This record gives sequence, C-alpha cells and structure tokens, in this order.
Amino acid sequence: GMKKPFHLMIFRVYQSHRNHLRPRIREIGLSSGQPKILLYLLEHDGAMAREITEGCVLDKSTVTSLLARMAQQELIVRHPHARDRRAAMTYLTEKGRALAEEVHDICRRSDERALRGIDAQERQTLVRLLRQVSANLEEPV
Repeated sequence: GMKKPFHLMIFRVYQSHRNHLRPRIREIGLSSGQPKILLYLLEHDGAMAREITEGCVLDKSTVTSLLARMAQQELIVRHPHARDRRAAMTYLTEKGRALAEEVHDICRRSDERALRGIDAQERQTLVRLLRQVSANLEEPV
C-alpha cells in the first residue's frame, strides 16, 4: 500500500515545486500571480480579462489587481476592444514579453529538474494520471 496518504504526497510535490520556483521568479522581479498571466499572454496576446481569469484559473478581483499592477510596471498595455467598449484587450509590452520568455525558461528548466530520472513513457503516464486526478476532483459533486 501507499506509505504516505496521496493528499500529503500531492501537497508535498506542490510545496517543493513552489519552493523551487519562487526564488527564481523573485530574482527577475515578479510577484506571485504575475508569471502565470505573463505565460498566458505569451500564448494569447490581446486576451481580455475574462479570458485571462478562466485561462489562469484565478478569481476576477485577483486578475483585476494583477493587471493594474502590471500596467503600472509597463509589462502590459491595454487597448479598448473594437466592438465592446467595456472590454479591454491586454497585450505584452517588449519588457513584458522579455520577462514572459524568462519565466518560460525558468519553468522549462524546473520541469527538466523535476522529471529527472523519469523516462518519456513514464512522463506520459504521469501526465495522464495527474489529468485524471484533476478531472476527478473538478467533477461537480
């Protein structure tokens, strides 16, 4: 059987991952929540706040304050939506894009370290199993 309960193992992986990433993210001058948004915008430049909220699995008020802060830091710029005046489209600035690329590298290196000694087949299985775990927990009760 499992020596440690599953929930403790998952929590430990989460903590180790965070402890490994946090200092590297801080080093490049970003605060919590910002890396996620930068990576999202790297893939979906021009996204609206609603899309960022869904894509990053953050709550609306968190995204609102993060975007305001990131605009101040000149990481992003917001343009009004052509059709919907209430909505704004969020774009990375050059500075924001450079930081997003750095975050991407930091995360890629972190993944490589986390998956050391785990072959391609096992990695695929691990990803499939973690997806299943998430899906099980996200099912409406």
